[in-house]
Amino acid sequence: MDQIVLNTEQDLQNEITNKIKRRRKFELMDYRLAHLFLWISILASFVSTISVASGKIGDLKIYFAVIAGIPGLVIVIDKTFDFKRRAVWGTMFRIELEELKDDFTFKKIDSYQVAKKLREIERKFESSNSKIGFFSRKD
Repeated sequence: MDQIVLNTEQDLQNEITNKIKRRRKFELMDYRLAHLFLWISILASFVSTISVASGKIGDLKIYFAVIAGIPGLVIVIDKTFDFKRRAVWGTMFRIELEELKDDFTFKKIDSYQVAKKLREIERKFESSNSKIGFFSRKD
């Protein structure tokens, strides 16, 4: 019986640890994408403005027109996926998981309460995730 409890507790600990690792991975990806799209927009706007102002675009007009259109495309992508809000969402999710793991590690709550609280945290954050991005419902 003790071995089953130990395995269950270890499995629960591993589940929380894996969720924390996953959150870190996606949090970092969303954070990097938010910054990448911001810088792409800024640089494309800068390059197209300087190129047109210099008057030396010649036969490359179509390329500079495409570059000039990139900031608008970036805005649409950013509004659709909202990487910045997703990164913040992921950070808050991870922090709550880490707090739960600490409570479990330091035996502040028993394994049943940890499992129950883990499902509550997942439910809370999964429902709030649907409110991020362009196609989200605004309640």
